[in-house]
Amino acid sequence: MNPFKKIDPKIGLLKDTTSPFFGRYRLEFNQVCPFREPSYNRVFIKINTDAIEDVKRIYHLFPQHLKYQIQLYNQGSIRQKQNCLIDCFEDDDWFLCLDMMGDVAFMPMYNFYFALLSVSSYLESCHFFIFSSGDKDTRWIDEYKISGGKLEFSRNEMETESFWGSIIYYLKEAIKLNTFEFKRFAAFQLYDLLFDNTDCCIEKVEGCQNSHFSGEETTGDVQEYIETMNIQEQKEINRSLKVLFNLKLDNSLKGELNKLFAFNTLDHKRGGDIK
Repeated sequence: MNPFKKIDPKIGLLKDTTSPFFGRYRLEFNQVCPFREPSYNRVFIKINTDAIEDVKRIYHLFPQHLKYQIQLYNQGSIRQKQNCLIDCFEDDDWFLCLDMMGDVAFMPMYNFYFALLSVSSYLESCHFFIFSSGDKDTRWIDEYKISGGKLEFSRNEMETESFWGSIIYYLKEAIKLNTFEFKRFAAFQLYDLLFDNTDCCIEKVEGCQNSHFSGEETTGDVQEYIETMNIQEQKEINRSLKVLFNLKLDNSLKGELNKLFAFNTLDHKRGGDIK
């Protein structure tokens, strides 16, 4: 479902605080393809070589509140910058980066839709998701596909709160689609959260079933994460892992997923390419 279709495109980029789609969001961006992981919850979309000036012109018209979340970069100009560790393209390439430039974003979510709609004909084919990972019980997950210059959008619902809800949604979609590309994507999202995400770990808060962010690293014991799940979340993740890969949510999972997808060979320093 696309709830943004009825919105007047003329207001689609405005910061309309009265909109039902306006909120205080902690956004995450997960890219299915092209597979440029680990991207640290960012999306990278290459601009077609013959359309760079067109995108620059359109991007210049974006409001500042949107430019915080969608950045325009030239790879050569940022290759050595320590505050922008992205190295997925050639020096002459330009790309859009969807990223959180602060702790929270105050905006209507349809800003992304209308911004990407305005430049989609100039971008490479890609597939990604955007959702809010905190601040209220937001259970929506927005799906974007660009193919042949055409943008497709749909808003979907997660079954549980977003920390595990997004993972469950991806695993179930992987079962439904049954493609290697999406299976790898779904598996990586779980792998990255359980085994590779040292910047954003979770802790069990006494008396609360919900997941919480912590600045401390965990030991890597999958049981620590299982304890943050409710019964429904445990069942859904285990069922999906069984159907997809004949695997279990236990301490053998990291090794088994590496056998299937070689996630341990991903080049973390370059922010995206597979060795």
